[in-house]
Amino acid sequence: MPPNRAFTLNPARVLATLAAAPLALLANACMTVREPVFSPCRAIASSDWQARIEPRSAEGKPPLPWLVVTGKVTVPSGGYTVGLDLGPVIQMEPPVQQVLVRTDPPAEGATQATVTHDVEAVFPAPAGAARVAIRCGDGILAEVNVAQPAAVSG
Repeated sequence: MPPNRAFTLNPARVLATLAAAPLALLANACMTVREPVFSPCRAIASSDWQARIEPRSAEGKPPLPWLVVTGKVTVPSGGYTVGLDLGPVIQMEPPVQQVLVRTDPPAEGATQATVTHDVEAVFPAPAGAARVAIRCGDGILAEVNVAQPAAVSG
């Protein structure tokens, strides 16, 4: 009975495939990796979050809307650097702008008492976002409405 051609292996083809596999893996391993959006959260508490749209102008140009976010972040000890970064937009109706709390620990020893930092950041205003989610690590600390500027009557 002749051998079934569907199950016959070509040794040269098998060797070529096995030789190419590590090269394909290396090619993928050399790709640029983006910096992670979310970082570890070292905050132990937060409060007083507010977000507002504030028109600001620069050097005689018409005012543009800016998102101002403020709040308080408590960390376990002194020496921490605490700040806010603009995060991705959650595509909902209306969209929700995420703001990321960054808590970088001290490089050396620091006071062993909790410290509360006042934080504020100003970002270009997101189109249509009516809410801001304050995110730390993989959790959301607060979600607040964005206060719109009062209408100016002329």
